[in-house]
Amino acid sequence: MPGIHGFAASWAPGQAIHPWSPGGRRRRLELKRGVSLTFDGRGGRGNPSAAPVTKENRSMDDPAPTRRDLRMASPGVGGIPRRPSPWRWLWVPLALGGGLNCLPALALEVTRSRDVDAPPAAVWAIVGDFCAIGRWHPQVERCILSTDEDDESVKVQVRGLVVKGGLGTIVEVETARDEAGLSYSYSFVQGPLPVSAYNATLSVRSNGTGSTVIWSGTFDASGATDEAAVADITSVYDAGLAGIARESGH
Repeated sequence: MPGIHGFAASWAPGQAIHPWSPGGRRRRLELKRGVSLTFDGRGGRGNPSAAPVTKENRSMDDPAPTRRDLRMASPGVGGIPRRPSPWRWLWVPLALGGGLNCLPALALEVTRSRDVDAPPAAVWAIVGDFCAIGRWHPQVERCILSTDEDDESVKVQVRGLVVKGGLGTIVEVETARDEAGLSYSYSFVQGPLPVSAYNATLSVRSNGTGSTVIWSGTFDASGATDEAAVADITSVYDAGLAGIARESGH
C-alpha cells in the first residue's frame, strides 16, 4: 500500500506514552571537552594570548596601527562602528572537522489541499473528531481512541489507526485543537510510516460557497530517503483528502 509500510505494533489503548515535544525539534551544537576556539586581534584564529594592537601596548618597533586595527580594538573609534560579518559563525562547524554537514538539516514539508463543494461546518462535522479518520481515510481499517496525560498532567487524545492489510498500527497524539478555527494538530508517535519528528495539521477553510481542506506536515525521513518519505506522506494525504470529498458527497 503506497505510503504505509509493515510495522509490528506494540501500542495498546491506555498505554502511557511521552514521545513528543510540542515545540518541534530541538537541535544544538556541542563542543567536545577541551576544544577551545580563540581569536587574535585581527579577527582570525590564533594564539589565545594575542591581543589587539592598540596605542597603549604597541612597541616602538611595531608599525602604526591601521584603520582596521583601531576598528577591531575599540568599537566606535574614529566614528567607525565595528560591524561583525554575518558569516562569522559559519567557520565553527568547519573548525570542528564536520564541514557544512554539521549544520542542522531543515525539516521536510508536505502540504496538500482539496476543494469540497460543501460548507465548512458540514465538512468539519465529518473530519473534526480526532478519531473520525477511520471513517474517511481509505487506508485506515479502524480508529481506537484513548486518553493520556502530557508532562503538565493535561488530558490529551491518543488515536491508534489500524492500517488495512495487516501492516500495523499508527499511533498519534493530538497536540492542539481550534474548534472555532476548524483545525486540529497532532504528532506521530510510532507506526508504519518512514518518518520521525512528524507534526501535522488538518484544517477546513471557507472557499466561496464551499470549503478547502488543507493537510500539512513537517517531518524527518526515517529508514527512507527524503524523496521517498515525501512521496509516502503525499500519498497518505491525497488518499485521505479524496476520502473526505467522497464522504462530503462530492
